[in-house]
Amino acid sequence: MSLLKKIVYPVIFMAATIQAANAFTIHGEYYDLQNVSTLSEAQAAIAGGPQLEFDTDKLEFGRPNATPTFDIGTVDEFLTGMTATITNRVDNDLGDGIDFDHYMGESLWRFTGTAQLVNGGVLSVTSDDGFAAGFDLNMDGIFEDTEELSSFDGLQPPGSTWLSDPFAGVTGTYAFEFFYFEGHETQAQLISNLVPGAPISVPEPASILLLGFGLAGLGFSRRKVKA
Repeated sequence: MSLLKKIVYPVIFMAATIQAANAFTIHGEYYDLQNVSTLSEAQAAIAGGPQLEFDTDKLEFGRPNATPTFDIGTVDEFLTGMTATITNRVDNDLGDGIDFDHYMGESLWRFTGTAQLVNGGVLSVTSDDGFAAGFDLNMDGIFEDTEELSSFDGLQPPGSTWLSDPFAGVTGTYAFEFFYFEGHETQAQLISNLVPGAPISVPEPASILLLGFGLAGLGFSRRKVKA
């Protein structure tokens, strides 16, 4: 998974929408890992099935009222600390002794579903740590680098927000694959506007650092903005 060179731009606020089809939920998988410090390392370390599977109505996880804010907590606290609704949960017995009231530590989360991308829409992801959002824009079952709206491979603090450039493709329903990586046992956060339901707008940033790069046709540009 490639990352592009940083380009600094003037302050630009991009109002946008990304709409997900009402009939769909997001399917989540949790993989407990060790000794990984980047998203790409975590993806390569997956062996076997996930320790946990579930469905969710949104990507909104973490503990905003913890001290310190978004203190990592347990797997269960991460999933239930905000307003996401978890259904169809399955705790897989893989013989690894994983207990979901333990600190989630180094882990990889994979989310899949089908969403409607709207021309001009902007994907927003706020995370600690890395993530990658890929869409099957060619409808061929392949999530390629040129089909990623946003990604970040390494470690970053809570409040790190990435905005894609406005989606320049054809409005339509596309399959997506979203990876989230937690790489250090301090804080954890994942919030995105990739939510099943009505169109939503990216809120105007207040005092957080905004980072982003996105799809423009089939080429990328990357945007870094200080509010």
